[in-house]
Amino acid sequence: MIIYMDGDDNIKEKDTSSHGMHVTGIATGNPDKKSANGEYVYGVAPEAQVMFMRVFSDRSGTTSSAIYAKAIDDAVALGADSINMSLGSSTGSTVNADPSIVDAIKRARAKGVSVLISAGNSNTFGYGYDKPLAENPDYGLVGNPSTVEDSISVASVNNTVVTEEVFNVLRLENNAELNHGKFTYAAAETEGQFKKGKEYEYVDAGLGREEDFSGVDVKGKLALVQRGSITFAEKANNALKHGVTGIVVYNNVAGANVTMALDGEGKKNPAVFISKEYGEALKAGQYKLVFNGALANQPNPEAKEMSDFSSWGVTTDGQLKPDVTAPGGSIFSSLNDNTYGNMSGTSIAAPHVAGVAALVKQYLLKKYPDKSPAEISELVKALIMSTAKPHINKETRTYTSPRQQGAGIIDTAAAVSTDLYVTGENNYPSVSLGNVKDEFTFDVTVHNFSDKDRTLKMIVNTNTDNVKDGRFTLTPRKLTETVWPEITVKAHSSERVTVKVNISKFAEELTKLMPNGYFLEGFVRFVDPADDGDVVSLPFMGFRGEFQNLPAAEKAIYNLVREGKSGFYYDVPKDKSVSAGDNVSAILTTANETLYSTGQTTARSPIVLGTVENEQGTNVLQLDANGNVRLAFSPNNDGNKDLIQYRSVFYRNFTNLTASVYASTDTDYRSPIWQSSKALDGRKNYFDSKGPKSYVVENTVWDGHDSRGNAVKDGLYTYVIRYTPDVPGANEQAVAFQLQIDTQKPVITSGYITNTNGVETFVARQVKDEGEGGILRKSLFYLQPDKNNSVLYQARDALGNVRIYERRVYIAANQDGSYTLPKGVEKTNIFYLVEDFAGNKDVISLAKLVGDENSGRIRVALVDAESHKDLDTSFVYRIKDANGNYVNLDKGNDINFLGFGHYVAELFTYDKGGLKLYSSQTQEFDLTAEDSFKTIEFLAKEIVYAPLSVAFDQAVPKNTSVVLKNADGDLLVLPVQKYGQNAFGKTVAVGRYTVLVKLPAGYELWDENPTVEVFEGQNNLLKLAVIIKTQLLAAVNKQASLVASAQYYNAAAEKRTAYDQAYTVAQAAVAGKLTQAEVDKVLAALNTASNDLDGKDSDIASVKQAIAAYGAMTKTGRYANATEKYRRNYDQAFQAVALLLAQERVTQEQIDTVLAKLKAAEQRLNGKATNFSSLQKLVDREVEFQASNYRFIYASDDVKAAYLTAFEHAQAVLENPGASREEVKAATANLRKAKRKFNGKRPKKVQTLTVLKKTKVQVASNELVS
Repeated sequence: MIIYMDGDDNIKEKDTSSHGMHVTGIATGNPDKKSANGEYVYGVAPEAQVMFMRVFSDRSGTTSSAIYAKAIDDAVALGADSINMSLGSSTGSTVNADPSIVDAIKRARAKGVSVLISAGNSNTFGYGYDKPLAENPDYGLVGNPSTVEDSISVASVNNTVVTEEVFNVLRLENNAELNHGKFTYAAAETEGQFKKGKEYEYVDAGLGREEDFSGVDVKGKLALVQRGSITFAEKANNALKHGVTGIVVYNNVAGANVTMALDGEGKKNPAVFISKEYGEALKAGQYKLVFNGALANQPNPEAKEMSDFSSWGVTTDGQLKPDVTAPGGSIFSSLNDNTYGNMSGTSIAAPHVAGVAALVKQYLLKKYPDKSPAEISELVKALIMSTAKPHINKETRTYTSPRQQGAGIIDTAAAVSTDLYVTGENNYPSVSLGNVKDEFTFDVTVHNFSDKDRTLKMIVNTNTDNVKDGRFTLTPRKLTETVWPEITVKAHSSERVTVKVNISKFAEELTKLMPNGYFLEGFVRFVDPADDGDVVSLPFMGFRGEFQNLPAAEKAIYNLVREGKSGFYYDVPKDKSVSAGDNVSAILTTANETLYSTGQTTARSPIVLGTVENEQGTNVLQLDANGNVRLAFSPNNDGNKDLIQYRSVFYRNFTNLTASVYASTDTDYRSPIWQSSKALDGRKNYFDSKGPKSYVVENTVWDGHDSRGNAVKDGLYTYVIRYTPDVPGANEQAVAFQLQIDTQKPVITSGYITNTNGVETFVARQVKDEGEGGILRKSLFYLQPDKNNSVLYQARDALGNVRIYERRVYIAANQDGSYTLPKGVEKTNIFYLVEDFAGNKDVISLAKLVGDENSGRIRVALVDAESHKDLDTSFVYRIKDANGNYVNLDKGNDINFLGFGHYVAELFTYDKGGLKLYSSQTQEFDLTAEDSFKTIEFLAKEIVYAPLSVAFDQAVPKNTSVVLKNADGDLLVLPVQKYGQNAFGKTVAVGRYTVLVKLPAGYELWDENPTVEVFEGQNNLLKLAVIIKTQLLAAVNKQASLVASAQYYNAAAEKRTAYDQAYTVAQAAVAGKLTQAEVDKVLAALNTASNDLDGKDSDIASVKQAIAAYGAMTKTGRYANATEKYRRNYDQAFQAVALLLAQERVTQEQIDTVLAKLKAAEQRLNGKATNFSSLQKLVDREVEFQASNYRFIYASDDVKAAYLTAFEHAQAVLENPGASREEVKAATANLRKAKRKFNGKRPKKVQTLTVLKKTKVQVASNELVS
């Protein structure tokens, strides 16, 4: 035993009327003594054990699927055979059921455990108000989680007797038709209790609404109220406020008593619920009621009828539920503290089936011990449903809709003894066909697990809904009954049969009755051929039409009124009045009222857009000649029709509801101006005497601004509400409203008063409609004080809210549109009011409006150039008449009177520093009777300032400048922000600017031609990315010097190539558009390539050494005596080496190349050393010869000179180690030849001369020779 909500095992409910105890007694009650009604109250399975898994708590009236999914798992783990869940919420889905509960039930089924769940107590759409409309066939409310496919959903049928508490109605003791004055009732859980034995008087209080108690003396008495219109709690609360002692609620339809749910203050008084019959009897007479706590068994007037509260199917996604029906109306069972009581509900029906399921499982386990747990649980459901007996509606004598009863009323005896069952597709014991045509077929399978063949006759009953006066009567209509040939199902086998249905002959009629489609449903019954007694059967259901696309929302009230129809929850009165509290589909807005006596504005209150409050204070739809309503509002923050919001009555569950606004010309809805921020899901407005009859949809509020928050312009728009029925495969649905935005109020021009025989008549000149909303009405009224001289009073509006009103007396217009003024009323107390359809008003007292017949009124304003609203600024204007004279005006008045004529208005002074003027400073105008009110507008825009920062993502040099250029071309320099990081800025006028940034070389902006929009009321920031290329630029510029250096030209070829490629990329990067990261990457690659260059300085010294070596070589015989060709090659190689010294840049490669060639040429020199010995001897002898031989001494000068030349040449050859052999030979020969030419003769007297080597001697011609 455990309370899952509290986490403890204190499972006993505080209230004596324990729901859980009552349910337990029905399923497993096994008494040892009689109850208060003198009977033993047994359960369906009295020998069964019970696990208490309480998923509610005394401190909380709610639970969750996570909680009871846990309880299911625990119950299965503890060995449960069946699980009862008397809980749920209306409008459940099969396909979209909570996965946690779906999986928990599936796990239970796999373990052989059946899960029985109550179908719900909401009957159908509108229960407690009215029958569903024939155009809304999706009126089912079967509850979640009974809609989970693997569960067994249980509907309720009424008990044959009613064991209830009774009160005595004095003076009806002898009335047998009214049970001798013993009226059964169902008591609500309240704090107060009726005093036993006290005689209570009662008063008829209608429906228990606030107005029903008005003028009725109920203090100290009981209030007799009828069910309907408002919730039970509201009825009780209203009764309490008027001092009743208790409340007696009687049903508005025939059926079992229901338990009322009360809350709040209404629980303080005792409250009981009685039948429609009893309530009408009390209403018709005047009796006294006595409560004494007695119990009685009474024949149930609704015995064996489907309980009126039992929720119908189908599920929201069109699956057939409930599955089966059991007694749940007026069931007497155990309560807390050894007491008993009567309860009704599908919660009470479900435990009947839980007990049956345990018995059927016991039967199957005994008969088929080898079947798996999953097979057993599947058979439990199949046997219970197949053996259930289809219920027959007593009114139409045809089978009750399977959407109400499922497979029928449980037959325990048949379920625990049958050896037959029937299934449809997927082995399921009912058939959901989806959408069908007039003719359709489906297969059913009869299973025989007995030891003998079985012969059966098949009868197919096809029904639909009955319709009367456009509403479903909630009774079945028989269409066809077809009898098919007998079939024989072999022992331990199954037989498939194809069912054919054709209702074509009814199609036209049914379509007229139910234009949106209708259900075709019934039973496939297999009967005993001998007596046609039901053996097994299967319910089926299909929808003729498109179930998934049935309308989810009620038509807007505007459409309904135009068509002469009412809404489901609202009957349109003759005056077409609709208040904001009425449950209709419409657009809501807000309204306020100005109290002209005080100048104050009343609080906003909601109204239906398109309605106008009349003189009686009722909001009435304003229809044009075609029955259309103009939907106009004015989002100008005046408190009157400033916003709109969608309200709707939803006939179906819906998902993804959104609101959008489009320009009226955007008929394809391609470009939304505004969209709601989120999508909403919701349930149908089924009511059930407690639920909302409509929703004001929270995400649909639109205040006339676009998605960016900018006010849209006046004009026509389309307001579109989109939603999708919560059915897989459904199409999106939409409702569109044509809206008009008009923020310009109409302008009262002027007027005058005539006096004829003492009767004053007010004549108003033509009103100006500044917007496009159209003039709704003109009215003249005066304020009438009461005896306390107050014109104000308090009263409740249509929503019950207390408001302050003025006592206004409206003056009817004469046929010509003038107004006859009442005598004795001051003109300051008479007001002329003009209102347009958008709620914009202009009102003025006659004291301020009326001038003479030849004058009009003017207003001079300095206004915003776009909105045309007055600017909050001081200015001075002057008016010149047609003669150029300035007119004297009271500048203290906003509006002044002027005689008809031609004028010029001058804007004399204004705040030039704070405003920019867009219009001329002078304007001409004419004032005439036809155009008697002039507003002279000087157009300007307020210069609004806001801070702006332009921030760079990296530091920029000090010589950077940032200049703003506005739309007019004006330039504004932004200073450096001293405390900002890399930022420039100041406060500037709001608007759009082009940002001109001047950066030094090596700095670039990522954005080309950046712009910035400066907005009012915020810190505006423009972030600019700076690309710094200074290092890259320096690295690129370094290329020329680097290439000229030995580091580059002496580097390895592949490294030079790598550098050249990196340089080419860098050049492109300098000129191109790259991010900072990309620039840094290029720079890094270039630096890497540069650093990888490994060239060293060229070896010039080796060149010089080679030149020196060449000189030495040329002085050798090896060179001199070499073959001419080799010597020439050697010389040419030397010349290449010598040329290197003449070049500015010599690579090591060049040096190495020419030196290698020189070396090779040297190695090819093949000369031998020269033999100088013979020449040396000759010269030595000649020296001696010159000193002593007369032939030399006395030779002629020319011969001597020639000799000496040859001699000296021979000496030079000797001194030249590189002289060749040929030179030696030639020198020798020349010397000898010169010597042979000596012709000196010995003189007779010899003069001794000393000849010195290399001395100079004078020869003929006085030249010196050596």
